Amino acid sequence: MAPKFKARRRGQISVHLDDAERTFLSELVVMLRAIAGQEDDPGHARLNVPPYLGDNEASSEWRRLMGDQLEDGRTRDRDLMTRVLDEEPPVEIGHEEALSLLRVINEARLVLAARLGVEVPDDYESLDVGSTIALHFLGLLLEDLTDELGASLG
Repeated sequence: MAPKFKARRRGQISVHLDDAERTFLSELVVMLRAIAGQEDDPGHARLNVPPYLGDNEASSEWRRLMGDQLEDGRTRDRDLMTRVLDEEPPVEIGHEEALSLLRVINEARLVLAARLGVEVPDDYESLDVGSTIALHFLGLLLEDLTDELGASLG
């Protein structure tokens, strides 16, 4: 896969996604927006792991205090991803914007894997080819963007 992100001068990162990739990622953003409040969705559960394992009271208190901030941040990240995907490539983004894209891609990978029943590495072996390719593509995007974020700091 050709690199989809490239570090530029002044901490900028150039995003090079083709039409099919932008469409796929746009559909994943729609999926992420749709799971809010759907507690029976395995993707929702994967994104909302209790912050204090074994302490429901502390986890509930954390959610009461921080839950809105978390959801607001996720909404801002997804809005940014949508704006980037709607622009013709290459799209230039800054470091903070790249971090937002990284979070959305990671969330999409987590949700998709949860919905496909992936709990441990061996579960990948039971996936159909399309699901495997989708998860692999998201993993490669994460790796590529992480590498370029590091390069943009140097």
